[in-house]
Amino acid sequence: MKNKIKLLLVIAIFVGLLSAQGDEFDSKYYNETIYLQQGFLGPKYMMGGNSYSLVTIGGELNRYPDSGELYSKYKFMRLVGMGLIVAGPILSVGMTGPGGGEGLDDTYMSAFIGSLLLGTFAQIESINKLNEAVWAYNGSQLKQKEFGKRVPNK
Repeated sequence: MKNKIKLLLVIAIFVGLLSAQGDEFDSKYYNETIYLQQGFLGPKYMMGGNSYSLVTIGGELNRYPDSGELYSKYKFMRLVGMGLIVAGPILSVGMTGPGGGEGLDDTYMSAFIGSLLLGTFAQIESINKLNEAVWAYNGSQLKQKEFGKRVPNK
C-alpha cells in the first residue's frame, strides 16, 4: 500500500512539473508569433491577441529574409491568379469576334476554362506561400527570442 502511495505521489509531481514547462513557450508563441485563427468572416492572422490585416502582416513578414521572400512570392502568385481569373473570360469573349460567335470553335472555351483553372490553382498556391511565409517568420522569431541576436546554425 505504501509503495502505491509513493508511486502515485511521484507521478503527481512529474505531471505537475511537465505541465509547467510549456507555459513559457506558450506565452512566447502567443505574444511573439503570427498564428491563424478562425474569425466570423473567415480566417484572420493574429499576433499577441490582436488581429492584423494582410498588409500589416506583410510588414512583419518582411523583417526576416526567408519570410519576406515567401511573402513576395505570395503577392506575385496572387496577382497572377487574379489576372488569369479576370482576363481569361474577357479574352475568350474577345476571341468570338464581332457578331457574337458565328462558327465558334473550341478555342475560346478552352481559353475560358483554362484561365479559370489556372487562376484558381494560382490562388491556392498563393495561400500556401503565405502560410509558408508565416511558418518561416515564426521560426525566425522564436530563434531570435530564444537565442538573442545570435541565430544558431548560421
